[in-house]
Amino acid sequence: MYKLLIIDDDELIREGIKNAIEWDQQGISEVKTADNGESGWQIFQEFEPDIILTDIRMPVMDGIDLLKRIRQVRKNAKVIILSGYDDFSYAQTAVKEGAFDYLLKTADIDELLNVISKAKAELDREKHEAETYRKLKEQLNMSLPLLKYRYLNELIYGCTDINQLIKRMEFVDIHIKSDCFMVAVLVIDDFDLRLDEITEEERLLYKLKIINIMEEYSKDDGICFESKNEEFIYLYMCNNDLSIRENKEILCSRCEEICRTLGRIMDFKFSVGLSNIGYGLDSVRNCFSEAKKALDHRLFYVDSIVDIQDINPYTSASFNLDFETENRLISALRVGNKNEALGIIEDIFSRMRHNRNLEIGNFHQVCIELLSIASRVLCEFDAGMDNVFGKDFLYFEEIRKYKSSEDAIKWMVDIFNTLLNYILNTKILKAKKIVETVKRYIDEHYNENLSLNMLADMVHISPNYFSYLFSNTVGQSFMEYVMTKRIEKAKQLLGDTDSRACEVGEKVGYDNPNYFSRIFKKYTGLSPSQYKESLKSNE
Repeated sequence: MYKLLIIDDDELIREGIKNAIEWDQQGISEVKTADNGESGWQIFQEFEPDIILTDIRMPVMDGIDLLKRIRQVRKNAKVIILSGYDDFSYAQTAVKEGAFDYLLKTADIDELLNVISKAKAELDREKHEAETYRKLKEQLNMSLPLLKYRYLNELIYGCTDINQLIKRMEFVDIHIKSDCFMVAVLVIDDFDLRLDEITEEERLLYKLKIINIMEEYSKDDGICFESKNEEFIYLYMCNNDLSIRENKEILCSRCEEICRTLGRIMDFKFSVGLSNIGYGLDSVRNCFSEAKKALDHRLFYVDSIVDIQDINPYTSASFNLDFETENRLISALRVGNKNEALGIIEDIFSRMRHNRNLEIGNFHQVCIELLSIASRVLCEFDAGMDNVFGKDFLYFEEIRKYKSSEDAIKWMVDIFNTLLNYILNTKILKAKKIVETVKRYIDEHYNENLSLNMLADMVHISPNYFSYLFSNTVGQSFMEYVMTKRIEKAKQLLGDTDSRACEVGEKVGYDNPNYFSRIFKKYTGLSPSQYKESLKSNE
């Protein structure tokens, strides 16, 4: 529904038009009148009509002056001029000045309604276009952050046409004000470790807070955004009036302020990598790579900011486990020597600490190799990592979450502590199982020819380890246990009135009666015959 204002100094005409038509049926919700241009202008400002029907010749202010005022404040209002025959050329001039249409005062109602209908149709069209434009603008505003994110990521990861990208960035209000740049890449070192503690909504809020703080310190010579890999980029546009050193000092100082502020309000660990200076917008990609490379060396840096200039490209940064260290660690794990194993681990990390050029990928690879060694040793105990840490434990993925050497080393030491405890417990249980198996076999085959080598082979361990395991678990050597078992059985058999000493010796595994007699006397203090007589006398 629209509003209509009728302006004419002739009361009969203005009131006649107002009362002659059922305006609500014509889509007009409200109609007001004025008797001259000045009063019409006052009512227009308060009433804000959509359609104005005005005489062209009026006292105080004529229709042309009124039209000009209306056009200045509200160009979409539809002004229809009423004129007599003598004013026809004057009315045509008004149309040129922006009037929607004109009518002769002699026109009938149908002609008037036809012009008003055209005015409403034009208003409808403009309203539809305005709504369409509003929605498009709203969609564009909603898309702007995504477009900015996309274009800035194209800038750091590479694009095919840098000039086309510049035009796109300008379209989304990204303006490049320099021809030389530096890049700072900020990351949250322990973000991945805390995922279970925060919701996805909290994660997004953290990111927005980080970007806002970075923008606060970057001022008007920096662009801050998030990369597709959850890194936070500070694209610093260098001041051409300053030296490279001075520009680097500004960037470094701002990054320090950003880290201090973030550290104060957020419970995370932050690191920043700084690039060298790059010339031309197409150099930003290389600057980004340099800043990331600097971050790859942050493991053993005390400061949270690592400058690519501090990384010596000519110094070897690789670290590999040597064969001797690997074998020493395997041996310590096999026997469950916790002090030895953890000492080897600490020595490996100590050597890596002294290599400041060591990349984080190499550090993680060494950690994975150490855990792989532990996994191989566990297999010797018929176990795996899942037996110790559960089926969902993927150590080769878990270790990559650690970007701080302190956190990673602590995690590794905890892992090996748990592994060694498991190995120790497993060795004890396995030793008991082996010894029980051997004892059971001896109890059933004591009268046969038993040897240490034969029984060690039966339980699939070396004779030396079998001898150590048996005596350490039972408290007797293997031969002492066999002899004790045979003598105890012989004592039982000698209690039989029909038994003979020489026959008892054969039954318990001694073919030589004299040897059996000596062994029996050694353990009981009596010969077999004397023992048999003592049993009779005690009856």
